Amino acid sequence: LLIPLWMVALVIIGLNVHARHGVLGVVGLVVGAIVLEGLMILVGRAHERRRELLSLRQSGRAVDQGVRSIRAMYYPRLDGFAEATYANPNQRFFPLQNKWNASWSVGVRLSYSLSQTLRTRAEVKDLKADGRKLAHQEEALRRGITMEVTQAYLDRQNALAAIELGGRAVRSSEEAYRVAADLYQAGTATTTDIIDAEVARVTTTLQEVNARIDLRVAELRLRYSVGRLEPIEAPAEPASGRRG
Repeated sequence: LLIPLWMVALVIIGLNVHARHGVLGVVGLVVGAIVLEGLMILVGRAHERRRELLSLRQSGRAVDQGVRSIRAMYYPRLDGFAEATYANPNQRFFPLQNKWNASWSVGVRLSYSLSQTLRTRAEVKDLKADGRKLAHQEEALRRGITMEVTQAYLDRQNALAAIELGGRAVRSSEEAYRVAADLYQAGTATTTDIIDAEVARVTTTLQEVNARIDLRVAELRLRYSVGRLEPIEAPAEPASGRRG
């Protein structure tokens, strides 16, 4: 499985979040290699499991099979036949007699139709065009799935980094609130300082909650893009009617 350059670029961009946590130098390269390896595994699984891609592959195989079947009409047709007759009268006996007689025949017949060959060439040409169209569609879908998996994977990595950062921010804000409360008890801080510390603590807590929500959404998107989660079908609308 080849690694597109744009995918490597996206992974490098996604690692900027880790760089903000001090993951630099050789460690950053190791983390990038691990992330890229895991991403390529998921992309490979998506290419194997996504139903729309499997459907296109099956259609392509059907077209190839159709081409092979139609190409058989290029060649002369050889038919074999055999016949056994037991009749009264038997037409193979001359003169005809009012009696039961048995006869048999066996042979081969070679036939070739020029018009059928011309039609076959046109049909093969059309099928090959359909095959090329399906191949282009499959390649476009593969690229789209690759981008979808990559985006979901990077969103998950960013959400994990945001959760880690949010946890640190929450602990820092809680410590800041504790210090502000102690200073307030000592008379060296004002009510405004307490309110600001409380607002900062609530804000960081909400940011961490949002990061966990983003992680859950990214994981669901990643599972779907890899083909491990079935799409949710919209519920059927209730039938409406007028009572007579």
